[in-house]
Amino acid sequence: MSIAIIYSTRHGSVFKCAKIFKEKVADEIRLFDLNQKKHISLTDYNIVILGASVYFGRIQREMDRFCQLNNRVLLTKNVGLFLCAGEKSLKRNSYLSLFGFDLFTAAKIKRVLGHELYYEKLSFLEKIMIKLRTGKDKSYSDLDYKEISLFVDEINSLK
Repeated sequence: MSIAIIYSTRHGSVFKCAKIFKEKVADEIRLFDLNQKKHISLTDYNIVILGASVYFGRIQREMDRFCQLNNRVLLTKNVGLFLCAGEKSLKRNSYLSLFGFDLFTAAKIKRVLGHELYYEKLSFLEKIMIKLRTGKDKSYSDLDYKEISLFVDEINSLK
């Protein structure tokens, strides 16, 4: 069974999670970065995993556009959704609904996997906004490896 992991990442946390999935799931997995490849044929994939990160309440424009353009096809697949997100004030379902109501409702797997902050990769404006919002001014990792492991198990259960 073929699996596509399609992701959009700004600083690398989503890619890091996608690589973990590729290593831990015992099937053929192809990774697609929407920042590099905009048009992806989904016909060869039974399972499609979509991953993005949340910045100031939104997912990346590339992922939003991909979901809108491919919504009809995605709804015929076994879909999993994951996000790297750090704001604890929003509920899990609020985050995941950023993929769109139809995909959120139809998705077989939905998880928020924590987040990382690569302070050195942030723009000057992002640094100011992060500092004001969180008080943080250093890189750190707060990925939830238990959630990542559960997501891997759920992908394996779809096969």
